Amino acid sequence: MAVDLPERNSSKFLVVVLAGRRKSDPARSADSEFGTVIGIAFRPSGPGRRSRNPAVEERGVVSRSTGAFAPQWRTTSIGIAVAISLFAFEAMAVATAMPVAVRDLGGLAFYGWPFSVFLVCNVLGLVLAGRWGDRVGPRAPLVSGIAVFVLGLVVAGTAGAMVPFVLGRGLQGFGVGLATVGVFLIVATAYPQEVQPKAMAVVSTAYVLPAFVGPLVSGSLTTYVSWRWVFLGLVPLILAGLALLLPVLRRLPVPDREVPQDRGRVLYALLAGVGAVLLQYM
Repeated sequence: MAVDLPERNSSKFLVVVLAGRRKSDPARSADSEFGTVIGIAFRPSGPGRRSRNPAVEERGVVSRSTGAFAPQWRTTSIGIAVAISLFAFEAMAVATAMPVAVRDLGGLAFYGWPFSVFLVCNVLGLVLAGRWGDRVGPRAPLVSGIAVFVLGLVVAGTAGAMVPFVLGRGLQGFGVGLATVGVFLIVATAYPQEVQPKAMAVVSTAYVLPAFVGPLVSGSLTTYVSWRWVFLGLVPLILAGLALLLPVLRRLPVPDREVPQDRGRVLYALLAGVGAVLLQYM
């Protein structure tokens, strides 16, 4: 069938032709074909119009909703962005509040320890969660990591001396390591392959954003409120991010495969973390 239509209507014409071809199939009923033609041909012209054919409806959603913030992925993507932004904030932006915090706790001689302990525990958490996630999927590492991270925020935010403050920073680093692996596993298992690059773009943006706005937020809290709220203020935000991720965590299946134990990885991770800390002081 050859019909001359304006270029702007070519997509609609293509749909009509495909529907016409299907109509010639004797195995299909007239009612279903009528529903197909109406569902496909007139869907673009009505912004609120929906097809009654589930197969057409599904094809329409997939063809028009391939971004990481499409309706079916929006909650998950927002939860990932919130979690990663807060993890990156604690890794980088707290540097603005650290001089005041360390001075108030009387630990200026140990100024570098909150950063060093965070880094070592973060590397350790990443390695442990990698093998753990291979066995059980993203749910356990992510939920456990956020729980440890929240505990670290509370311990650091309520610390009255340098030792518990450094301990809180270590818990934060370990929790971030566990939860970060859980986030990457969600991207790899919850999103279809064609959407995964866009989901990774969300993760990358969430990592970079705190480097620009984090120091300003951290410095403002430290100046006008208290350095403790740089830690305590993140608790409700990270719990909100976890709540957004719970639906997708419930839907994801648990992997059914054997993963060999490799205890040497933990030692290597610890050595790598310590080595990274030593490089900071050389």
